[in-house]
Amino acid sequence: MLGVVLLSADGQTSKTAATTEAPHDDAEEPHEEDADAADGADEEEADADERTEDETEESDQESVWTEETISSEQIHRVHKRIDANSDGKVSMGEIVTFSQAFRNAAIVKEALASFHQLDSNKDAKLSQTEWLAHNFGESDEEDEEDVEAASAPSSSSDQDNENKERLLEIAKFKAADANGDGFLDEKELPAAFYPELSDRMLDITAAHELKEKDKDKNGELTPLEFWENAEEDQDGPVVAQQMADFAKLDADHNGKLNLQELKHWESGAFHTHDAMTQLFQVADENSDQHVTAAELDNARTVMANTQATSQFVEWAEHSEL
Repeated sequence: MLGVVLLSADGQTSKTAATTEAPHDDAEEPHEEDADAADGADEEEADADERTEDETEESDQESVWTEETISSEQIHRVHKRIDANSDGKVSMGEIVTFSQAFRNAAIVKEALASFHQLDSNKDAKLSQTEWLAHNFGESDEEDEEDVEAASAPSSSSDQDNENKERLLEIAKFKAADANGDGFLDEKELPAAFYPELSDRMLDITAAHELKEKDKDKNGELTPLEFWENAEEDQDGPVVAQQMADFAKLDADHNGKLNLQELKHWESGAFHTHDAMTQLFQVADENSDQHVTAAELDNARTVMANTQATSQFVEWAEHSEL
């Protein structure tokens, strides 16, 4: 916009000079020069706007990450909760055990809050039809018809995918139905929501995931199958991190993931253990495989913006669990 204003002002000046000092034809040259200057100014302004947008976006991203910190008071409070034997230091085992107990409590609380919403006929139990309605929307079909409909072949790939997901949810419902009465009560529902609560349920969901990703049908997943990357995408820091995670999951080091190794990922245990391993690397000052509250406090700056800090903040903010 500045270039346009300058062009208008200079154009008037040049026009006045033309009537007193030069023929009209000669007056066109300053206009061409001014137009070039204006174009340059417009380009500079556009570049400046683009830089400003980039800087604003970068600033916004930084502002999000800088909030991921934990206070000294929170560190000491959470450390005391994790320290099961009250010896003033916590081991990896204590952290993992506490993490699992915390997550289980949060899951049960969330599932109970959802139970009454899902129980459409208010009979204090969920039928398979109600469970499927929660996942796929309302249906007039009864339980047996649900299974038949989901098992029927379809000409649509989208419908086939939905049918597979429907069969998975039916299998999860039946596995969660511990007493076999065809319904889920308040105690049975959490496992249907979160398969990691039940090893049987985790087997079902992990087997489904393996089958869907196992393109060569050999019962194991290569890195390409697991991450579902295209061959041409195999470069860059993201892929490097993926390969590092895959190597950690690959317990038998055969370059593939079997069902048991995949379950470690599906349960969320991998993510917790990996985050806390990184925490110990920076916080365990004397390398005794334990961390004191003081060591964690000293590492707070280094811990900022890590998954471990996010976990500790969550634990600190939900002391009721």
